[in-house]
Amino acid sequence: MPGDAYTLNVGQSNFADEAAPFASRHAPSLRAIYDLADPQASLFIHSAGQSGNPLSPHYSDFADRWAQGGYVPMLTDRSRIIASGVQRLVLAPRK
Repeated sequence: MPGDAYTLNVGQSNFADEAAPFASRHAPSLRAIYDLADPQASLFIHSAGQSGNPLSPHYSDFADRWAQGGYVPMLTDRSRIIASGVQRLVLAPRK
């Protein structure tokens, strides 16, 4: 967990806290396992969810899984993405 702002998977502790000086106070929000031999076997998880919109049902759908150390598949093949039932949001300017 040690490192600086440019270190992967850096965490932060508070050594001034006499009760728990080594407890992790902050942690990376994105975790990923990349399989370079088979990209479709790669996994990832983000601490909250897939949406930055608090009104979306996907705003915090990864939170429990992230806290438990879980992952989700990192699909990159378009046919597998479509088969998974993913939805698409298209934003277009008003005319």
